[in-house]
Amino acid sequence: MNGGVNTHFEKSSAQFMLKLYRTIQHGKKLVDTLGHNNGLNDEITVQPDTVRSFSGLGFAENQMESVTFTLPSLPFQERTRKVEVRFQQTKQQIFQRNLKVIIRQNGRLLHRVRYREHSYNEDEYLVFDLTSTLHSLINDYHGNLTIDFKGKRGNMIQRTILGREAPSPQPILVLYSESGDLFKSMHDSFTSNDVTNLRHKRSSKRRLKKLKKSKWTSNQTNGVGNNCQMHNFYVDFNLIGWGPWIIHPKKFNAYVCVGTCPSLITYKNNSTNHSILLSLVRAKRPLSAPETRCVPTKLQPLSMLYFEYEEIVIRYHEDMIVTECGCR
Repeated sequence: MNGGVNTHFEKSSAQFMLKLYRTIQHGKKLVDTLGHNNGLNDEITVQPDTVRSFSGLGFAENQMESVTFTLPSLPFQERTRKVEVRFQQTKQQIFQRNLKVIIRQNGRLLHRVRYREHSYNEDEYLVFDLTSTLHSLINDYHGNLTIDFKGKRGNMIQRTILGREAPSPQPILVLYSESGDLFKSMHDSFTSNDVTNLRHKRSSKRRLKKLKKSKWTSNQTNGVGNNCQMHNFYVDFNLIGWGPWIIHPKKFNAYVCVGTCPSLITYKNNSTNHSILLSLVRAKRPLSAPETRCVPTKLQPLSMLYFEYEEIVIRYHEDMIVTECGCR
């Protein structure tokens, strides 16, 4: 993961991501923030868990005005599902919606297309949905692309893009992607270092002795007054070395399920038919079935802000916070 020391929070891409993150924090699901797709990409099932945005650089060349986006190398496991470019609108009505899109890699032309009226208005943005053109190229090359948007010099939309009428924010390119095994990748990276593994093995022996006396172990073994229930469990990302590139939250309450389960469980223990059946079998033959355990039965997601490639990234992680416990 790349650090975020040089990230500029004033950039349009950063401001867009912070606003989007606040929207998600107020209860809106990430998939519901995609907005209108104008019927262009109904064949693509969008189930993103990651959002990236990049600010564009505008300049004039001969009779054309242009905005350029440079995409860095993206994680190999990440699959882009939706692509849009957002132009900040002025108070004036914009009529000209004619853009030429040119995609290159290391100067080599990969694709060229012209867009007319494939746009919609969302709040202060004019949005072009470019999924059908760009998502396959981004996935095939894992980013590593330069994308140019060109229009005739003097068009109202281009004056707005370049900030000639007012100091307008930069246009932004937004990628909605799937990266379901992100935590696995981070875990593999965290544990791949041989020195880290050696230290981990040494410290594990010391922790094992402490674990025998910990409140979690005692709660599992002490019977009376310690029924299966949720307890606070605060995760500190600085502790596991992820703090430098996680913006928010630095710490959160993941909760944990701790306590004893009765030998004969019922639906009152938030159990399944399978676990109830096992407890009945175990009551007759104790060694023929495993013991029931206090485990999470319902979890909720957590949205997080990261630093990557000197930009802010939003990730939506499923099953991060325990909301119910039961005997299974």
